[in-house]
Amino acid sequence: TMTVGDSVEFKCSAYDIADHLPNWPKHDLTIEIIFESDLTRDLTSTEHGWWIDSFVRSKARPSFKTGRIDIHETAEVTAFKQRLEKSDEGWYRCRACIYEDTELQACDYNNAKFYLQVNNPRGAPDDPVPDKTKPSNVNRTALETSRSSCQVFGDPHIISFDGMSYNFPGTSCDYVMALDRTAGSFFVYGRMRPCGKIAQGLCLESITLYAKGDAIELQRGWILNHKGQKVETAKLKEPTKVGEFEVSFEGTTLVVRVLLKESVLYDLRMQDWLLLHWDGLTAVTIEVPQNRSDTRSVRRQRLRRVQRLRRLGHDQQRPDGSVGEYESGLGRDVRGR
Repeated sequence: TMTVGDSVEFKCSAYDIADHLPNWPKHDLTIEIIFESDLTRDLTSTEHGWWIDSFVRSKARPSFKTGRIDIHETAEVTAFKQRLEKSDEGWYRCRACIYEDTELQACDYNNAKFYLQVNNPRGAPDDPVPDKTKPSNVNRTALETSRSSCQVFGDPHIISFDGMSYNFPGTSCDYVMALDRTAGSFFVYGRMRPCGKIAQGLCLESITLYAKGDAIELQRGWILNHKGQKVETAKLKEPTKVGEFEVSFEGTTLVVRVLLKESVLYDLRMQDWLLLHWDGLTAVTIEVPQNRSDTRSVRRQRLRRVQRLRRLGHDQQRPDGSVGEYESGLGRDVRGR
């Protein structure tokens, strides 16, 4: 919460790991801050008074085991404004994207979403605050709650909800990718199979989402399987409804959305959405609604996860961030090891 005339600074970062061979396309990671309340507003334009600075840092190291090169990329962006205006109030989001030889491959829209409230100076009239105890006769505006994400890609690399990055030497079976441990409102499973006859490691073959009493499977080639019916999503011209799910094809990414819960706050409809971003081959990003777990509980959960990974011999890369009640389940397969 800020006041008109205050200065403010935002900072977002993204992290990516990729396997490369010398003759593979160039791999680039970008990140930006967008104003979701008005997508036509370009924060990089001097018209709105924002100062934007960004940089990308990459590190390459050979992987002698696979004969490839591991590329570690970090992208950061900072947005600063000297004097806030009332028009700056609204929802902001960080968006990270991956390009190969300037061609867009996928974007992750969930890294951070936050609401900037800008109050008038003391003594100036503020907008009236609605009384949530009285029924409203106006149409309520729908707002999506903030989300956290985990990612699975490559053979395979994993970035969990708490920002920890590691490699996972599993076996060919179905794994729990993410689940709602509290209410059981959703489950996401991933089918792991060998990446090829020669290549080592496992890759995602398909993703299955269970939510609201319905299920949908995302297969390679951007194919959807819903109750035995196949849908070629690459041919979709606009978002469509498939059972309980909303399906769209954006660039080279299949996006599946499902509304888990909706609640009313003042004259707003707060919506909890779950999203899957599937590249049609081996990579998925899972977005789930954020919760507000106790900080001590978060630390205990993260410590237990690190200890478990060390016992299993996983290649832990970077513990960071916080974890809530939604959990990435890689480390246990469906058969209950």
